[in-house]
Amino acid sequence: ALYKVDPSSGSVLLKTVIRQAVNVDWEDIAMDDTYIYVADVGNNFHARDTLVIYRIPRKHVFTGDPQVDFQDRITLSFEDGIQIDQRGLSSLDCEALLVHKDSVYLFSKDWVGQSTSVYVFPARAGHHHLQARYTYDISMLVTGADWNPEDREVALVGYRNYMPVVVKYDFTGNPGQISCGGRARYYPFRFGRQAEGICY
Repeated sequence: ALYKVDPSSGSVLLKTVIRQAVNVDWEDIAMDDTYIYVADVGNNFHARDTLVIYRIPRKHVFTGDPQVDFQDRITLSFEDGIQIDQRGLSSLDCEALLVHKDSVYLFSKDWVGQSTSVYVFPARAGHHHLQARYTYDISMLVTGADWNPEDREVALVGYRNYMPVVVKYDFTGNPGQISCGGRARYYPFRFGRQAEGICY
């Protein structure tokens, strides 16, 4: 289900069940002008070979109907080699995505190297074989992403030793590529919480 929440009170205004969708491990959500993208991409222990992103027409969700259908799915598999740490956790886990123009940007949560790889693919139905477009030694586990069209800025959220960290960087035409001199700004928070989502 998707939930519409009042930002001032936190109360749920609307619950919309997505018929026929399966929640194996929903991790992030993004929107463009036409669709809501729900990323069923969590894969901590590499228990599945194919990940799913549901595309749901925005006009269906905002009508107030308590149940809607998704229109189609994007399915994903990785061409990159996988590494597994001593706990069985995967370098190809993913929990963060954003949609920009006609592309989806998926950020990995690399349990092995504490880096993030960026996978870019068309924002349309079908199956995509993924290879990393960029990899950043970010020294944290990335769990959420969003972008600000006014400031041309990307924000990633995650955690290091279960302490939340926000990373912000500027981009020109490609939100998967850090363009501010190869640098990003880190904002660590000093409380022990596992942060999972971010939104402008």
